[in-house]
Amino acid sequence: LARLIRFEAVKAIHQPLLLVAFGLTMLVTVAVGLSHGARHEGDTEVLNGFACMAEAAKHGNFFASAFLLMYAATLMSREAAGATLKTVLTRPVRRVHFFLAKAVTLAAAAALFLLAVMLASHLLGGVQYGYGDVYTFSEGRPVNLQIAYEELWRLQLLTFALAYPPLLAVTAFGLFWSVWLDNVGAAVIAAMLAAALLWGVTDFFGERRVSLLSRVVDVRDERLRHYLFNDYAHLFFDRLARLAAASAERWPEREARLGPVVCVLWALFFFGVAGARFTRRDILA
Repeated sequence: LARLIRFEAVKAIHQPLLLVAFGLTMLVTVAVGLSHGARHEGDTEVLNGFACMAEAAKHGNFFASAFLLMYAATLMSREAAGATLKTVLTRPVRRVHFFLAKAVTLAAAAALFLLAVMLASHLLGGVQYGYGDVYTFSEGRPVNLQIAYEELWRLQLLTFALAYPPLLAVTAFGLFWSVWLDNVGAAVIAAMLAAALLWGVTDFFGERRVSLLSRVVDVRDERLRHYLFNDYAHLFFDRLARLAAASAERWPEREARLGPVVCVLWALFFFGVAGARFTRRDILA
């Protein structure tokens, strides 16, 4: 298993799709961070390192999620289309070990993407504005302390820790489709459409509700979306950005406790179903 994991890691490093995805993710993160001041010109409360960092990280994390979903969706389908699976599995390699090596590589890739986004966004926020206490302003002067520097540091680290389980669930979701569909294009399209549907469900039961339908039936019940892994993909970055902008927002303590559990359970479900499908399908036929 360890040899397979090393082999998959080396193969991933030399994978053009993953390298391009990493480069584009960093490009988006840097571009959003550098343009933060221009997009919030005159809004003194938002012009601080924590707000810049949270906004850049949010967009970088979004693109990391999308790219990792697409990459994961190609992982098994590409092997099947290129007859690599038949070649590998005719050797004394256990299917479960082969699948686990893929899953571990994906989990490591998600962690590296998130770490790179964290470091880049943190550096951008510090270089452009520095980090300090957040105040409300009146006529360009600080008036009231809104949130202390130490608390924002704690929430920043917590935000990045809470961002990993949703990212892991997204990669597991992509691998799930890759195991079921041998055609690379079909697997990617299916994964992207299913993800779009999930985001639509989340929006429907979230803050952006369909006003016409809300007059007919009460759709204010948001409990369903709290059990969908994608609901937590950007939630904590949004809240951190609002807190850093001296808003009256509170840190979502309940979601911070529930989110990791929900996302890890979804990831285990997708990895488990995909693994069961892979170990039982007739690949050598």
